[in-house]
Amino acid sequence: MTQHKISSRTLWIVITLLLILIAFAAWAFSTRQSTTAHSIKANNSHLSKSTNHTDKPSPSAVPNHSGAVTTTLPAASTSSAPSTTTVPVIHLSHVLPGLGNDAENYASTLEYSPLDQSFRNNCQDKEKAIHNALQSGNTAQAAALQNQYESWKQQQRSDALSKANQAYSAGDWSSAAKDYQQRIALGDNTDPQIWWHLAAALQKRDKTSAKETKYAAYLAYNRNIYSQKPDITRLLPTLQLLQKALAAENDHLGEIHLLEAMYRAYPGNAQVAADLKKTVMHYGFKIQKITPDTNQFPTRTCVQFTAPLSEAPDFHASNWVTFSPAQAHVAVVRENGGICISGLPAGSSTQMHIRAGLPAIAGAVLTSAQTVTLTLPNRSPSIITDTGRFIIPASLPPAVGFSSINISKVKLKINRVPERALLAFVANHPLLNQDESESTLNNQNSLTIWQGSADIPHFDANRLMHSILPLPKILQKPGLYAIEISPGDGTPNPNGGLNSVQLVLRTNLAPTVWQGRNGLYVQIRHYTDASPWSGASVKLIAQDNDILQTVQTNADGIAFFPKPILQGGGGQSPAALHIYGPGNEFTLFNLENSSLNLSGRGISGRSALKPVSPFLWLDRGIYRPGETVHVAAIYRSAAGQPLNLPLHLIMRRPGGQVFLDTVPKLSDDDAIAVPVKLPLAAQDGNWSVSLATGLKEPALAQESFTVSAFVPPTLAVKLGTAKPIPAGQALQWPIEARYLYGAPGAHLSGTARISLSSGPTPYPQWQNYQFGLHSEIFTAPVQEPTLPDTDAEGQTQVPINLKQLPDSTRFLEAHVAVSINEPSGRPVSSEIVLPVTPDHPLIGLENAFKNDTVAAGKIPEFHIVALAPDGKASAMPVQIEVVRQSSQWNISMQHGVASWGYSYVDHPVLKENIRLPAGHAYTLQLPVLDYGRYRLRVIEAHGGLAASSAIFYSGWQTSANPGVPQRVSVRSNTAEYAAGSTADIHIDAPFGGPAVLVLANDKILSLKNFNLPKGGVTLHIPVEKSWGAGAYALVDVFRPASASAAPERAIGLTWLGLKPGERAIPVHFDVQAVYRPHQIIRIPVKTRPGAYVTLAAVDQGILNLTQFPNPNPLHHFFGKRQLDISVADNYGALLARPTGYEALLQNGAGANFGPAVRPIPQKVVALFAGPVQANSAGVAELPIDVPEFNGALHLMAVTWQGDAVGAGDANIIVRNRLIANLLLPRFLSPGDSAEATLMLQNLKLPAGNYQSVVTATGPIQVGNNGQHKTFLKVQAMHLLPVTLTGTGEGSAHLTLRITGPGGYQLIRHWDMVVHSTQPPVSKNHRLTLAAGSQHLLKPDLQGFIPGSSTTAVTLGNTLPFNPKAYVQALYQGWHCHSLLNAASQGLPLTILKPPLITSEQAAKLQDYVNQVLNNQRYDGAFGLWSNNGDAQPWLTAFATEFLLRAQKAGATVPQPTIDQALHWLGNEVEEENHPVFDRIYAVYDLSLAGKAPAGAIRMLARHLDQLTMPLALAQLGSALNTIGERHLAEQALQKAINNQGPIGGDWWWGRSDWDAAFGSPLRDAWAVPTIIAQTGLMTNDLAKLRQNLPGAGQEPDSLTTQELAWALYADGVLGGNNQPVHVQWGQQTIQQTGPVVLPLSQAIHIRNLGNKALPVALSTTGITSSPPPAADQGMTVSRAFYSLSGKPLQPDSLPQNTVFVAVLKGSISDNLPHRALLNMGLPPGWELAGDLSAGKVHGLPWLKNLSTPEATAATDDRYEAAFKMAPEDSQAFDGDGIPDFKTAILLRAVTPGHYLLPGVTLSDMFHPSIFARSAGRKVSVTPPPAS
Repeated sequence: MTQHKISSRTLWIVITLLLILIAFAAWAFSTRQSTTAHSIKANNSHLSKSTNHTDKPSPSAVPNHSGAVTTTLPAASTSSAPSTTTVPVIHLSHVLPGLGNDAENYASTLEYSPLDQSFRNNCQDKEKAIHNALQSGNTAQAAALQNQYESWKQQQRSDALSKANQAYSAGDWSSAAKDYQQRIALGDNTDPQIWWHLAAALQKRDKTSAKETKYAAYLAYNRNIYSQKPDITRLLPTLQLLQKALAAENDHLGEIHLLEAMYRAYPGNAQVAADLKKTVMHYGFKIQKITPDTNQFPTRTCVQFTAPLSEAPDFHASNWVTFSPAQAHVAVVRENGGICISGLPAGSSTQMHIRAGLPAIAGAVLTSAQTVTLTLPNRSPSIITDTGRFIIPASLPPAVGFSSINISKVKLKINRVPERALLAFVANHPLLNQDESESTLNNQNSLTIWQGSADIPHFDANRLMHSILPLPKILQKPGLYAIEISPGDGTPNPNGGLNSVQLVLRTNLAPTVWQGRNGLYVQIRHYTDASPWSGASVKLIAQDNDILQTVQTNADGIAFFPKPILQGGGGQSPAALHIYGPGNEFTLFNLENSSLNLSGRGISGRSALKPVSPFLWLDRGIYRPGETVHVAAIYRSAAGQPLNLPLHLIMRRPGGQVFLDTVPKLSDDDAIAVPVKLPLAAQDGNWSVSLATGLKEPALAQESFTVSAFVPPTLAVKLGTAKPIPAGQALQWPIEARYLYGAPGAHLSGTARISLSSGPTPYPQWQNYQFGLHSEIFTAPVQEPTLPDTDAEGQTQVPINLKQLPDSTRFLEAHVAVSINEPSGRPVSSEIVLPVTPDHPLIGLENAFKNDTVAAGKIPEFHIVALAPDGKASAMPVQIEVVRQSSQWNISMQHGVASWGYSYVDHPVLKENIRLPAGHAYTLQLPVLDYGRYRLRVIEAHGGLAASSAIFYSGWQTSANPGVPQRVSVRSNTAEYAAGSTADIHIDAPFGGPAVLVLANDKILSLKNFNLPKGGVTLHIPVEKSWGAGAYALVDVFRPASASAAPERAIGLTWLGLKPGERAIPVHFDVQAVYRPHQIIRIPVKTRPGAYVTLAAVDQGILNLTQFPNPNPLHHFFGKRQLDISVADNYGALLARPTGYEALLQNGAGANFGPAVRPIPQKVVALFAGPVQANSAGVAELPIDVPEFNGALHLMAVTWQGDAVGAGDANIIVRNRLIANLLLPRFLSPGDSAEATLMLQNLKLPAGNYQSVVTATGPIQVGNNGQHKTFLKVQAMHLLPVTLTGTGEGSAHLTLRITGPGGYQLIRHWDMVVHSTQPPVSKNHRLTLAAGSQHLLKPDLQGFIPGSSTTAVTLGNTLPFNPKAYVQALYQGWHCHSLLNAASQGLPLTILKPPLITSEQAAKLQDYVNQVLNNQRYDGAFGLWSNNGDAQPWLTAFATEFLLRAQKAGATVPQPTIDQALHWLGNEVEEENHPVFDRIYAVYDLSLAGKAPAGAIRMLARHLDQLTMPLALAQLGSALNTIGERHLAEQALQKAINNQGPIGGDWWWGRSDWDAAFGSPLRDAWAVPTIIAQTGLMTNDLAKLRQNLPGAGQEPDSLTTQELAWALYADGVLGGNNQPVHVQWGQQTIQQTGPVVLPLSQAIHIRNLGNKALPVALSTTGITSSPPPAADQGMTVSRAFYSLSGKPLQPDSLPQNTVFVAVLKGSISDNLPHRALLNMGLPPGWELAGDLSAGKVHGLPWLKNLSTPEATAATDDRYEAAFKMAPEDSQAFDGDGIPDFKTAILLRAVTPGHYLLPGVTLSDMFHPSIFARSAGRKVSVTPPPAS
């Protein structure tokens, strides 16, 4: 930034402060009042965090109400501005609440005291003089006055401080206090020393100043700890001053709290500990507060003391208290420094006796015993019912249960709901949705039929009472009833808040519903005998209560509703079934309730085929930006028949936005093969491609793929075949690494990681046994052993130490993960899971019954085995324990509504000791058990480790949740069947009875009733071809209700798959094992004659990245499918049998956050060919053009013909006889030197000398080691260093030439990008060339890296700014990857033309369009950082304007994306509570698109008088003009011009409209005239508007992308001028109308041949040879490096393959909100190894808590993170701003060399002058250490 820019900014700051003081005095006062506090809070980035933020305190400083915390992050080697310090911190605002506010008020009082009135008057006079100079246009005088003014203020303050210091030194405390207050009155009081001396002077002056001393000490401490360089030596003395002030005020409780915090912050300070103990003992260690809570179960009472209780580990609060009367069941614990007691009786008082000697912290004790009375009030009255269930079968007595508290009598009202009022009633009392139920009836849609009351039996105050209501005989009749229960004992019940409504449906109709693609089947049975109910009337009811269709059940009790009747929308969509039987029988089935959860019963598989089921496939699973995705598909029906359909091929970006929508032309046999080229700006993430009948229609087929700038691995790491390994031993597990071209991965380093977890048994003979305790949770430390380098054969072994494992009752398994480092420095990983055989006995249990359930009256039988480590049964004495687990009715509250839940209480059944035999399992037969849930536990006797337990059921109750059906065992005799054969399925259930067999896939194929006898039955099912891939055999078995048991059902199923038969086409490859690269290879694929074939040949390393499966249409059309029908019934709504005391009824009367990536040198090999039709011999030859490549190609063929399909795969190796590979970094930077590795391996050539020469063209220089003569034996490998140095920016081409014995030659090529990771800077120079004069123009290259700079000359530009310099700043400068910047960079390209922009820049318009589209959300709006971000109204409008203009300029913008954005903006216009400027921009865009909403525009024009933002006024004027409102339009445009205020400085930051509109006055000053010019209005003013454009003296580097964009857009609209340019340019004569832009690469003479003076502007942009120094302006930032163990790390020299952590911290220091962007440039030798997640990082506990960025982005050369930053308690960003952050990234040293590590920067995205930057430094990556 130039001096002129700084001066202008400062001047306007001063002017604005004056305006604010005059016009907004109250606002200014409150702002100044809180500024210091906010500023202090905002600077806590390099100190310890508060307990509410990121860092976790050390054990010595456990956070509590004391507010003390100390940082424990180890001191690190940092590269920061400023440096970090570890400081003990006390958050006084937590310790002494309210003091901070009082202290800041005291500071404000001093700052605005009469002491500074003369000073303020002088300031006003000087500011007025500066303003007058500016108004007169004399900026030079204004600048001089400004400098004088600043110097005068500084001198005044310095003199005042010197005077105060002299008085202090002399011991004149009264004068010193007064003089320090005088100094404070002069402003700028962030220096903590001033407040420290004031506090000390006040304290020494007299005791009457204690309050002022307290305030000054507080301010001194807070300003000190939050300063950039805290004075640590002053912290404790300041706290001691504050302590004395509190003591002088007799605030001894505050003094104790402060001393407690000091004790925690300075645990080793004996004086602080002694003061705390003395103060506590002197002023009383006593009870401070008692907090009872009786509405918890059990009750809870907490007692707080004046000082926290002891934190010693052996302190137990229960040892220090007793109660009278005695309380046998209470729990006493230490909590939050006090004592909490659970279980005291509510509604009573209990005396708690505290023993003398009760210890507190710092050695204080309770000197004498104390007794305190704990009085607990009564519990709140309440009534709770089971609102989740409502059906009582007709065979069971009509009774319901409810619970109550402190209500002795209830009133009852029973209403009956007429059938046609059911839906309206259920809208207020939703069935099975207790969270929304109302608590009163109010006779809504129901009639009262009975009223009465009931006493609560055995009522006991404050107890939870369970009662049973035996309902009156009137409820014997079928129907839906609602029972309202309310207090009947006079308990106050305002608005019926205590009422509860229990629904009861009395019915014998039991519906079961199956719904599939062909329609809805419902079967009605009797609850009483489970028989089918024929003749029942089933009515399908719509949402609007209309009857859609009525169907009578057939003899099997089945009614069917076809699919079309179910497809109505809105009010005609199906809502319920109303089912009627004879005798007024009725039930209701809610179709909107959830279906039964059958997960875990074998319903998984591929999605069911649709009627149109195309098979879609890709050639791989991951692509780089700019690559081609090969999409292929065959269009088929579910039965495999070809379909000729015009389907849409739709490709979507990661956020779901449409990238491509096309209808491909079908080839023969109804197939497509479409290459889709991704843009270079393709967004990282998961893309999708689908086929559908239309853009908004559901996908018929879909695949996904990843876009990432990946580097393919060249190694394969194999860990062998898993087999058991023994516990108690250390062993070596073999590893093999091989290059994908076949050679061993010799002499490579790596790492290993081993973790342990519970696993299955490794012994096959015991696989049906369950081992271990049911509730055990196993954890073990992770092992990271040293992995030896691979040997010459590529083999090594990972050490696995299982000698000392944690105890476990289960089998364990070891997860072994290994990474082998390629010579390039990049890792290749592989994993294996190994079963662990135990080193101690384990106990296994197997039950002899099914589904963990034993039939009622049957003997439960278990097999128990004690396994020795060798897997053999061994003898062992054990203890057997069986308990019955009864369900306990509990109540939980959600959203203020009670619901029922269950927990279990153990009741002993038996306990005995037995001895398990050796050689076989022991058979345990238990006695016949009652109905219920049981737990069997077997434990090794005499203290052994072996134990096991199992939960089982007796009487077929398999779940406490009746919504989960019991299981039916359905087993088939084989996995697949040929069409026309018979499937035999055996069915066994927990009970016999009526049953139904349903055959279904995505449709219900058939239903058949049968009777299931005890012991099961085998059914014979004909297998039909029409099933397609197969069908499920689903069985429902029903148990009737009885007088003692509720009805029940059980469900089971199995898959019956079909064999493909003749529909499977065999595929065979006839290929060689090895091919040479750089040739066309014809791959013969053997298939059926006439079949079509596609072939993908892909680098195996690429496929390994995503574990890409071979595309196989057989798996699509055949194989197991998901169950794609829903099953539902009403059994889950059965009311539970009530428990409790029966109430007696008394009757009553009743009647009624990527960016475009640069190419990387590592090539991708992925080839695709076809479709090709096989010849008469069934052979298809597919050509693939293999480039330079050494590796493995995986061949994947897909073939089809009619309804037959097939697939096959094979592997081939492609390699030269000599492997020659240049291992390169992803990029290089100017001035950096990378030690690339030349890898040579002789595979098949004769031994001899081989000459290698590496040459480069472009900005790379090859070092002297670019030539090597190497003797290579057969199979020998050599790694040779080649130094590559970046000499400039651009693309370089590297060539490797190999010559060897016998005339052998090999040539290989690589392309590599050289670019800097530092932002470029600009130099600008202007001159005026008089007519006839001559000048020598030279590019100013001083300070730039050679080759990194470009210079342009602009002749005849009459604008106040140099557009070419702005172009360089916008397109050569570095800007973060955001929607705002992408659209800002794209906007000028819609109007600018060469030569102002280069042809390459003009071509990037499409890239910016793609970047913007990457940020479009699912709803059409746009996010700032990504399509997952919040919708940004103003940015959405800006992005849409850019897309509209880009489309008009010829860029490809999918129309659906624009339509979606315009639709969203159309809705935004209607949001009257949204900012008016957002809505104005929306109508402006709609007007640009020809869709101007005239009414909305006129409504917005009503805001014309209130609008102040010039841009919004201009946009409104333009919109008004489009609808013919010319007068209003001109009025708005004129106001936009008049509202242009000062364009310098930051006075406008407080304006929320500009902040929300991402702009500035400067931006608007360029945009407004541009919009006016495009309206065609005010044509007479255009010349003046052009003349008044801003920009004079504005350095391009200091402007935002918005300002640069609109300045250049203004140039495109207004920049043309008629000044002739006639010059002699070297030997060339140029004569044309200006402006003229010319490149300047060397010195050249220019002569003005014209008759007028000629403006000449030079602009140079490049990379400085020295990195910019550290700086901070309004922000701070730091960076530190650590090893993975948390040890500080010096990054100056790191061995290759080192993985380490960079910790980045930042904070704001100017008390203003910022959208902050963190940018860490990476040297070419480092690569990102991972972005660490926010919060606590697993495996790196020393990092503690990391902040959550708003967005992150990573490329090869940098890491970015965005944060919303604001002072604490600020309402900016809806209160989500943070004052500081800590984040971290994982890095890896990859390529040896010497590099520049740029400084890390933190900057405000929209205010470039607000930033912090750490210093850059030189770093090196060294070759890996020799093994």
